Amino acid sequence: MMKTLVLVGCVLVLFIQASIQIRLAALDTPTTDEPVHLSAGYTYLTRHDYRFNPEHPPLIKTLAALPLLWVKPVISSPAEAQWDQSTNFFYDSWRENRAFGEMLLYQSDNNPDQLIFLGRLPMIAVTFLLGLTVLLIAWRHWGPWSALVATTFFAFDPTVNAHGHLVTTDVGLSLGFLLSVYSTWRLLDRPTWRNGLYLGLSFGLALISKHTAIIFLPFLVVALLWAFWLRFDNSYRWSVLAKVGVAFIVSMIVIWASFGFHDRSVPATSSITTSISEAKNQISEVSAGHAIAIKSTVDVVNAQDDSLYRLIRPLLLLLPGDYLKGLGLVLGHTSNGQSSFLLGQTSNTGWWYYFPLLFLLKTPLPTLIAVFASFFLLWRFPVKDRLAQTLVLGAVVFLGAACLSKANLGIRHILPVYPLLFLGIGWAASLTPKIRLTAFALAVWLLIIYIATFPNYLGYFNELAGSSAQGYKIATDSNLDWGQDLKRIGQYLDDNNIQNPYVEYGWLGNSALNYYLGSYRLLSDYQSGDTGTAIIGASAYNQLSSDLLSHCFNLKEITPGVLTCQLRP
Repeated sequence: MMKTLVLVGCVLVLFIQASIQIRLAALDTPTTDEPVHLSAGYTYLTRHDYRFNPEHPPLIKTLAALPLLWVKPVISSPAEAQWDQSTNFFYDSWRENRAFGEMLLYQSDNNPDQLIFLGRLPMIAVTFLLGLTVLLIAWRHWGPWSALVATTFFAFDPTVNAHGHLVTTDVGLSLGFLLSVYSTWRLLDRPTWRNGLYLGLSFGLALISKHTAIIFLPFLVVALLWAFWLRFDNSYRWSVLAKVGVAFIVSMIVIWASFGFHDRSVPATSSITTSISEAKNQISEVSAGHAIAIKSTVDVVNAQDDSLYRLIRPLLLLLPGDYLKGLGLVLGHTSNGQSSFLLGQTSNTGWWYYFPLLFLLKTPLPTLIAVFASFFLLWRFPVKDRLAQTLVLGAVVFLGAACLSKANLGIRHILPVYPLLFLGIGWAASLTPKIRLTAFALAVWLLIIYIATFPNYLGYFNELAGSSAQGYKIATDSNLDWGQDLKRIGQYLDDNNIQNPYVEYGWLGNSALNYYLGSYRLLSDYQSGDTGTAIIGASAYNQLSSDLLSHCFNLKEITPGVLTCQLRP
């Protein structure tokens, strides 16, 4: 009877989270990446062509676009022109894809709120599935109470809830990475062909969700070395390696399946450098870091060595061309970096401590206490749990790999770490009744935070950061404001009878501003001597000139990601 009640409690917690996610899907305006992903996914389904947005594999975008088949959105002629300009394999058509997405939502007589809401529903289902996976793993290995603890920490976490309803790839990767780590433990515990198949399917799922799933490879190497060090048995080692080989073959089949077992091949050009040069010149302002696609993975030895490309190209035919192109883009992106903000500083190469610091400042205090307590118990408890150790190892390796990236754009990039840590907390709760009671007390504290911060989960910062009100001084971009607040801005303007404000909120382009705000002026058009109300996104605020800021007084917060001030002459 008690187990049944606990199971009902676990499922109820997940349904509460899903209900809140559905509400957020209606409240939040599209974030900057969602029109790109959603429109690309729709072209995959209707045209079976993967030229748009190869920087992310097709699975999540395709799932998000499935409901759009029901409404059949109009694609305008200008949008078709963006599609036609994106045929060059070596050209990164992110500008065209972004314009296509903006036109699909705001310039083609479609209902943008309807399209984005429908696209978010499959994402909520993926988040629910991730929570269910956490529940089942904890229940199977540590019992009902551990499952309730782990599920509660998952369901009420601000970062999970911030991204669990968005048309992005982070939750999908989190599910694939969790299953891959868990499948690795199963294979190392019992090296059967079935467990090898499970590992291949899990890793394949991660690979077709997001390209950063390759972080799983260093984890796999560390896990294998650890297992081989514990068991001096050559037959065991060869058995494990054979199953890992099968898992890689299965994962490649999964990748091909995500492209419908067809895709354009890597071009058989006689000169890779000439082809890339032509692509870079397609639009004059294209940066070297984004114009190049396959270059990052193929020709890393010598930028002028065409013979290397011709030598390697036959191997590249083993995977879809657009998959390899996207992988090359991601590797180039993470190695070249992108402008990011942290603690008052801006950098194009990032900081090695960016993600650990954000983890400390954006994770609720009760979760931090529970995580560090579980780490301590995992180290000191006399009976070692290999599954819990493997899960924590996966989290540590993923976070360590993320520290090497120069693309520091938000805590969402380490979202796969969280479910692994929640399971670690669940394991700790299974040790003694006293620890379990403490875990439940921390979970209640987390629930209070969850209720108090609704609906501003994306901009959440904990007390160590000075609360969410100080977030714009710490880290911006998808940590704080990402385009989600346009409806709330419009409501603020209506409530305060503010007409024709100055606006600096460039996440979604002018079409979105026109749709949600109506009459406004761009803050870039402000002239000294003008007056009025300014609405400023947190990321934009940190880039304003000191001269403009000198005209801004009575600065206050509309939401954690949006500021307002009065402009004086």
